[in-house]
Parts: sequence; structure tokens; C-alpha cells
Amino acid sequence: MRERNNRVIIVEGVQGSGKTTASEHLAQIGCVSFRGIPSGEELTANSEGENWRQSMVIFERAIEASEGLGSVMDRSIWSLVAYNIGRKPAHRSLIYNLGKKMFERRLDGKINCAVVFLEVNPEISFYREDGRGVHSHRLVEDVYKESQVYQWLMENLERDGFNVIHIKNNDIPREEFLDLVERVAVTTS
Repeated sequence: MRERNNRVIIVEGVQGSGKTTASEHLAQIGCVSFRGIPSGEELTANSEGENWRQSMVIFERAIEASEGLGSVMDRSIWSLVAYNIGRKPAHRSLIYNLGKKMFERRLDGKINCAVVFLEVNPEISFYREDGRGVHSHRLVEDVYKESQVYQWLMENLERDGFNVIHIKNNDIPREEFLDLVERVAVTTS
């Protein structure tokens, strides 16, 4: 991986899209790795305000560590935005604008940031498990709803000028997926 300064790569997507796999691979080749939001159990136990606060603290740490090869985040404030939109769809524009304002305030034009959006067919995602053999969706319809939220979110980020890179991860071989992630990370500016 060639050297870049002050770069944060945010890996986003539905559960089972390959976020952790991609983030761990980038960490193995030299990026400083962060989980960008509280864990699932903590996320549901915390107040909404505490989740926002913790996500911003994690993002600030990723920015501080972004010199050299850069930082990679497995999820970010955008995951929290998607989570809250899923819970309160009638308020999606308000939730998005709050997340955008908080995010932009931290970037301040000094950080090169890219959102790598891992797209996956919801039915494929539904049958994938995390590293602990767990998947939190009980119904495939839940994955379809989460996919729709993420599609809406990424469209808005692109509309607002954010650097969003799409990678389709539908049953491609693992090594091919990791090569693609690495190639995108190296060329991201």
C-alpha cells in the first residue's frame, strides 16, 4: 500500500456485507483500525445521545491516527445514522442532517475521507455470519429494509459531495474481494 497522509477510510454496508473482513484486511496491511460505533449490545443499551457522543469520539481518534497509511473504520457515524433512520424512518432527513453536520465539523477540510460502501444482495447477506457465528437479523425482510436505508443514505452522501466508493460483494471469492478492497483503498484520494 503506498503512503498517503491524513486519510480515513470508512467501510459501510448492511450486516453480512463484508465490513469487518475488509477492515481487518486493511489493518493487516498497515491502516490503523477502529470500530466506528458502539457494539450491538452497547448500542441498544445506551441512550441515543450517548451513541452519538461515542461515535464522534471514535471518529476523532481515527482522524488523529490517520497520518501515514491512514485509518480504517469498520462502521462509522453513518452506521448510527442508518440505525436511527431504521428506527425512525419519518425523521430520516433530520437524522441525516444531524449526522452530516457532526461529521463535517470534524473533517474541517483537512482530512481525506472516503466511504467504501459494500453492496450485497440482501438474501446473500442474510445467510452470512459474523466472526462469532452470529447474525442479528431474524428475517430476510429486515435485511431488505436495512439495504434500502443504506441505499438512500449513500445517495444522499454522494449528492452532498462525499467520496463514496461502491463495491459489490455478491459471492465473489474472498481473495478477489480483498484485492478489490485493497486496490480501492490504495487509489482513494
